[in-house]
Amino acid sequence: MRLFVALELAEDVKDTLAFAAADLTRQAQSGRAVMRDNFHLTLVFIGETNRIHEARTIFEETGRQRFVQSLKLTLRGIGTFKGKKTSGQKGQTPTTVYTWWIAVEPTSALLSLTHALTEAYRVHGFTLQSRNFKPHITLVRGVCAPKPIEFDPPCLTTISARLSLMKSDLTGRSPVYTTLASRQISEPTF
Repeated sequence: MRLFVALELAEDVKDTLAFAAADLTRQAQSGRAVMRDNFHLTLVFIGETNRIHEARTIFEETGRQRFVQSLKLTLRGIGTFKGKKTSGQKGQTPTTVYTWWIAVEPTSALLSLTHALTEAYRVHGFTLQSRNFKPHITLVRGVCAPKPIEFDPPCLTTISARLSLMKSDLTGRSPVYTTLASRQISEPTF
């Protein structure tokens, strides 16, 4: 089972991102917009594991050991991850396939939470990817765009209220995400 820990997004933010993803998809030669209900900010990608109970326990214990305030997320700017080259149709030049995403400002609170979760899973023997954390929300996958796309990405600030341990089932054209455990992120009480 593929697992990850993510921040879930408010409904109005999902609406804005769905509109942006549809705009990008319309301009591209090809591409698959992320389904509205699948928008999230991955903090830790655990990957394939059968240690579901252990992963859930770590998620729940990390929440008890570390106070998490509501997180202010600022979405700003667009980026891409370069994928593979397609062979192209007969007589056409090969095209590179991209994943388009919107950047999330890496605040100290966001980086601290991500680091705490990452370390908790590593200490318990989970092998995680070692690449640098680049906070982003995926908008469109499999983008082929032979000409430049005109796009004015939304710039907005929101509060994330939910942290979730999720599983990802890869089916057909888009993944299906299921929440295994979640908790409300709350304001401090004194």
